Amino acid sequence: AGDAAMQLSPMLRPFLLPLLLLPSVQAGLWGGSKSGAKLHGHEEGVHAEQALTGHDVKESDADVRQWSTDDTAAWLQTIGMGEYARIAHEAQLSGKKLLALSLEKLESDLLIASPEHRLVIEMELGELRLRRGLMSQKERRAHRLAHPAADEWRREDVQQFLAVVGLARHVSRFSDLDGLGFLSLGESQLRARLGLSASDAPHEADVLWEQLRMLRARSPHAATAKSEL
Repeated sequence: AGDAAMQLSPMLRPFLLPLLLLPSVQAGLWGGSKSGAKLHGHEEGVHAEQALTGHDVKESDADVRQWSTDDTAAWLQTIGMGEYARIAHEAQLSGKKLLALSLEKLESDLLIASPEHRLVIEMELGELRLRRGLMSQKERRAHRLAHPAADEWRREDVQQFLAVVGLARHVSRFSDLDGLGFLSLGESQLRARLGLSASDAPHEADVLWEQLRMLRARSPHAATAKSEL
């Protein structure tokens, strides 16, 4: 997903990288998983997503500043970066040390070579600090400016998102929607936009629905659309 991610505008790239790293999204981009095995249908896409994002692992409710190394390793799993849990243990990365990380320190101290992964961790760390009330008002404004929620997207941003995740041929069907309108789509509305009937079940519709679900979770002002099927 690295090449696709680098095509994104600076505004969208860090926010969308977690989605582009999902196996279910990569299947939408290239017609298969990294191993070349075709993913078919909603169930397999969800299982692949859970394997990467650590849905069976919970973020600790404790004060982040008091987190143990196990807590920080678990947090890395919840954001889809479980491959770095071992590094967290080796570096004895406590919650206090985690909060002090920057893009530069992720490379120099933790030796994370992938620029895409560093961006994901930096953005998710900002979201963690925001959720836990560990940002000043100035820091909150700067974070939201750098990583806007999808409900703040313009129509052009929605179209770019669709193109990058492999749905360029459907861009014209969504050209009237800004971010908030895009996130408010129900499942049957989404299928209609894609030109599908209720009985059709192509993989790309399942992939896009999962992406919308994740985008809504990161967009506090988005309408909560429920499945209508």
